[in-house]
Amino acid sequence: MARFRPRFPRLLARCAVIALAVALLAGIWLAAAALEVRNTIARTAGETTALAHAVADAMGRTTDRFLALTPSFAAADLAPGARMRSTTELLRVQAAFDAASAVFLVDASGNLVAASSPLPAGRLDVAASDWFRAGMRSAHDTVSATLVETPWLRPGPGIVLTRVLTRADGTPLGLIGALLPAQPPLDQPTPASVMPAWAVPAWAPAGTVIAMTTETGQPVATTTSGAADPSGDAGIEQAWASPALLAFAGRLDTPPVVSASAPVRHTNLRVIAQLPRDAALLRAWPASRFRLGVLGGVELLLLAAGLLLAIPRARPASPAAEPLFGTDWAFELDAHGRLAGISGT
Repeated sequence: MARFRPRFPRLLARCAVIALAVALLAGIWLAAAALEVRNTIARTAGETTALAHAVADAMGRTTDRFLALTPSFAAADLAPGARMRSTTELLRVQAAFDAASAVFLVDASGNLVAASSPLPAGRLDVAASDWFRAGMRSAHDTVSATLVETPWLRPGPGIVLTRVLTRADGTPLGLIGALLPAQPPLDQPTPASVMPAWAVPAWAPAGTVIAMTTETGQPVATTTSGAADPSGDAGIEQAWASPALLAFAGRLDTPPVVSASAPVRHTNLRVIAQLPRDAALLRAWPASRFRLGVLGGVELLLLAAGLLLAIPRARPASPAAEPLFGTDWAFELDAHGRLAGISGT
């Protein structure tokens, strides 16, 4: 038993070194995983910011076009006897305004004066409409945008753009407006789930919720870009990797929803793009899995090499020392300097 005691402290020291190495390599891997999660969130934030500005710019170009086509309308176009001439001008505007399905004129009392489409019977008074009140309160050089859920002038919901017409002293005379059709997708039949198709770029990340709201937070249009298929993987690995990844990301103080917003110029609108953190992480999981797998493989190789070097190897027994010429006695020492044998005559 005594011959094994000197080896026990060395064995314990080797186990401590191995445990320290394992903890160090695990810490490095977890730090790399945390960095991967934060980089994914940062990339997603950049994508949502770019998407919000792209949608806002597309809507801004539409409102700029609307403002450029309607500066010539004045009080004379709202007169009762000017309907024929006003309708001709509205048809000219609609022909040059591809995004609109109808263009119309409303006086300050809320009466529909003229339109580029047939006037709806019994629905010429729009004074109680939200879009009319919002348009009359807006500034002369801005465009007011409001969601219209009930079909008016054209079938289906849409977005009404209006610009107030004023006298020289600033007194409101009425509104000139345009109706942007926004048919909801087949799987989103609610009127609020509408967004003009030309406003959403094709590169929009799948699963991103895009919303247009007014300055007061009233929704104007919402949609979800693409199909929500964030991971693209399935099987046993997805069953354990996805919950573990999401649980790990939840402990890193990252926002549950990555959001960005951008104003639409010359309007009361703001575009908001949102993507859930979990969807962003699962969408980036295949690339993250490869990078973390390579790092884990290198660490396992280093750990295996360290274990091989730490395993004690048996030393071959030293042959008995032969008596030297002219010497009666010879002493043999072991590797630790202890006396192992004596020979001689």
